[in-house]
Amino acid sequence: MTAHAVKWTAPCPLWSDLLTDPGADKMLFGQPRILRFADDSFMDQFLAVLERHPSQLDDFTAIPETWQEPAPEPKALSQLSPVEQESKRAQSLKRLRVSEDRFSSAGFRKPLSTPAAKPLKLYHPAHQRFYIVTASLVCGLKGLTDHKIDSGHQERVGFVIRRLLPSGPVTGTGDLPAVDPRTWDEYAIVMSAAGSGWKKVPKVAGGMLPGMMTGEEQLPLFPTHYMEDDGRKRRVLAGVIPVGKREAYLGAPRSSEADLVNPGSTPRPKTARVVLFRTQVAEPWKSLISRAASVRQLLKDSEGKDGAVPADVIKAAREQIQVVSWYVLIDFARYLQKYLGTFWRVVLDPAKGEADLGSPEERNLFRALATTTGELFRKGLTADDTRGTIYSSGDVAESLRDALRAIGDPAAKWEERLDIVTDVYSRSTANPNWPGFLFPLADPVLDDMPQVPADLGPVSADDGVETESATNDGFSPAVLALRANVDLLAALVARALPVESAERTPPLPLAAEKVFDHREGWFVIRCVYERPNCGPLHPAEVSAATVPFQMAGFFDPDAPARPIRIPLPIDTSPAGLRKFDKNTAFMISDMLCGQIKRAKGLSLGDLVLSVLPWPFHKNLSVPDGGPCKSGSTQFGMICSLSIPIITICALILLMIIVSLLDIIFRWIPYFIVCFPLPGFKAKKPTGGGP
Repeated sequence: MTAHAVKWTAPCPLWSDLLTDPGADKMLFGQPRILRFADDSFMDQFLAVLERHPSQLDDFTAIPETWQEPAPEPKALSQLSPVEQESKRAQSLKRLRVSEDRFSSAGFRKPLSTPAAKPLKLYHPAHQRFYIVTASLVCGLKGLTDHKIDSGHQERVGFVIRRLLPSGPVTGTGDLPAVDPRTWDEYAIVMSAAGSGWKKVPKVAGGMLPGMMTGEEQLPLFPTHYMEDDGRKRRVLAGVIPVGKREAYLGAPRSSEADLVNPGSTPRPKTARVVLFRTQVAEPWKSLISRAASVRQLLKDSEGKDGAVPADVIKAAREQIQVVSWYVLIDFARYLQKYLGTFWRVVLDPAKGEADLGSPEERNLFRALATTTGELFRKGLTADDTRGTIYSSGDVAESLRDALRAIGDPAAKWEERLDIVTDVYSRSTANPNWPGFLFPLADPVLDDMPQVPADLGPVSADDGVETESATNDGFSPAVLALRANVDLLAALVARALPVESAERTPPLPLAAEKVFDHREGWFVIRCVYERPNCGPLHPAEVSAATVPFQMAGFFDPDAPARPIRIPLPIDTSPAGLRKFDKNTAFMISDMLCGQIKRAKGLSLGDLVLSVLPWPFHKNLSVPDGGPCKSGSTQFGMICSLSIPIITICALILLMIIVSLLDIIFRWIPYFIVCFPLPGFKAKKPTGGGP
């Protein structure tokens, strides 16, 4: 243990500026400094400045900038070129002369306490900006000597990133008032068994600095050294600020006290399993409903008009919907088998029923599966409007339970058989690898679609399922009702799930995670010195906060743009293009080969006519030819092509698409700027000309 105080200060090369400049805020003496660099060799520059011109470190202090108004380049950069070997005395005199010039210069940096007109925003390495937080850890003795960090006693230094939010309820909506670190609350990113999240840091009375939070994420500081003019060796602690983690910081939720103090005190939530069901089953099912509604609207628009072939459209749509429905049923069956094993065994056994289930939630789910059926649905699905179907009404599953039992039959192994199918499904062609029953989850013609009984609902907020909005994507009330019925089924599954599950569950997708606060984030950095062997007598020493800053997004409009030059072929005549080597190969399987051949049969005119209304509409005709084969032998291909020629195609396609979408976005004036380049010719001049 130490008998004297230890404290954090600004990096020691800046002390002379802060203590002798009458306009500088004395509070800045204890504040870590954020340095900004604009070169990929930023670490070499930082170390070189410390070695040769430590007094000019202040020139690298981060200030507000945009790509239109970049920060001025530090003068020290021009003095970092290789120099001849000098004596230590000569180097000291040169540093002293530079320091005197800085104080006599009219361009001396304004103190950081002056309010900035623009926020300090840190940019990504992709924007060619790099940021280092620097500070000094000193002993509270005369001379402020560097404090020794005893790693043998587990002492360590690091820095923490704190988020600033105004006091009061955090709703995530509305505009933020002007940032004020003195009145705003600090939140620490805390790691726990339940994940990472923001936890409010308690305020400390009496002007003391807030302490460390249990489990708070701590980033490393590394030591760097330089030589004072009097020959003393001093240390500066530095750490790279991870601006690239901005999305993780902004997307982290607010952690509850129970999760942080005792992660095992609360049951693990069902959220991940509910979201998995929605991702694999509910949302694809709702997409099929929307697809069927689109086809129905197309049939309605073309009804009674020449050139329309509604039977072909119905057949193609039903075949597509049925194939996707089989895969959704497979995912549904696998989900029940994994997370509701007892329930799934009852579904598979025809001799068992609702009475064989223990909980009322499972009985409600079983009743929903057994009653999701319709007689008119079975008859209408096998009507003669599908042109040559080989199915009869007996081939349609009577209920959702029967469909799940058929697709999940272990003896049938439908999932394995569907994985080896290479041809396109057709109701008029028999194939033993396609299931022998029908149960589409949507239909473009029938109104009597199987639905979950409404008396098993409604959906509540505790189910973790969002209900359909009455104005969702302009769907009709009937379509919205069908989609909401799928949400009811998802709610019944959520209620039947046990609170805890021994099965491993994938993490929540980013879109499903609840954001703590989606407004532009304000952050500060504090440096930390920990002495775990000293116990409560000497808790962690936390520095003052840096100036508040924001982290820019990857596509921030103010961000500097890293210069990128993409060379295109210069000589684009046949004589010039033939010189490029076809050194890039695509490996194409037999199935993809057949699909590419089908696509090659389409023209741009066919694509345009397929989206035009009557009387110009024309259905796409792409008959299935199966995989590429010669006789009975199937084969894939390896195709070689030239990347330089592809860059030309990419540019031309980009210009076409941008021009078309300019009708909506009006972005052409802001998209591209071209300047003439005299003398940049594709061909060499002939006849001795210039």
